[in-house]
Amino acid sequence: MKNCESILGKKILEIREIKGISQQQLALKAGLSKALITHIETGKRYPSDKALQKIIEALEITEDEILTEEVKNEYIKKIAEEAKPSEVIRAYRQIIKND
Repeated sequence: MKNCESILGKKILEIREIKGISQQQLALKAGLSKALITHIETGKRYPSDKALQKIIEALEITEDEILTEEVKNEYIKKIAEEAKPSEVIRAYRQIIKND
């Protein structure tokens, strides 16, 4: 992702601030670097699945609290913009198959 705002990053920032946790505290609790937390919150990077899970656990929230429809739609848009058409079709078929 290019240097732009991220709905997921904003959501992490919002929850972190509500809980009164600094970026450094979140990083330590999640076992991640403060720089990574900063990059995620500012939209410079998306977290890996593993990093996102660590953040969710460190914030003591559920996946549903952070993976809102708005966040999911942002991910879908990002994937669609970056993926090859054949990858999008393959992913769609897999989703349909699993429904």
